[in-house]
Amino acid sequence: MQKPLAAAALVTLLPIAALAGGPTTVEPEPPMIPPAATVAALDWSGAYAGLAVGTSNGDMQYFVYDAPDTREAVDGSLTGLFAGFNVQRGNMVYGGELAYSKGNVEYDTDYGFTSFLDLKGKLGYASQKTLVYAVLGLTKGEWTEEGFDSISGTGVAYGAGVDFAVSDRMTVGLEYLWRNFDTENFASAVPQIANTNVEGDFGTLSLRVGFRF
Repeated sequence: MQKPLAAAALVTLLPIAALAGGPTTVEPEPPMIPPAATVAALDWSGAYAGLAVGTSNGDMQYFVYDAPDTREAVDGSLTGLFAGFNVQRGNMVYGGELAYSKGNVEYDTDYGFTSFLDLKGKLGYASQKTLVYAVLGLTKGEWTEEGFDSISGTGVAYGAGVDFAVSDRMTVGLEYLWRNFDTENFASAVPQIANTNVEGDFGTLSLRVGFRF
């Protein structure tokens, strides 16, 4: 009789022993958080070309032998084409550009600067889809007076700009370019003036649309 009673007592005590340890809590696993999407940086390296339209203003000056110098305000507009090549190293961008623009930057009808050819070196800083840059180079232009052949001159060009990539291949931007321009001696259309030099100092703010290759 003692064995059955002991067995019955053991069966009765098992649930009590189990409850004495307390309930077992299972911690839920933390939810999976997807990694944040990364924005790929644009590589500005390679060739590009595009169109530009700008507005210009500044002044010009006649330098006339044995006569008072004359300085006049000039303004107008230029439209042109540009092409260049960039190389990117880290965030720094190095490049060169050739640009041709045509229009009228004048102080009087039929007296003014009519075209420019600019060769520019470029140094810039790229951040994602934005490129900020400075330029320095040479400019060659034409001065035209009514009834006379145009005369060419040379000078320096310098400025700064910013480009924004609207797609992998297309950019839009603004550039401000200052030109200091000197013609050679020529016979001016101004009465009783000969051996004239014309100097121009003016800036052009251009809207540019480019395409990368």
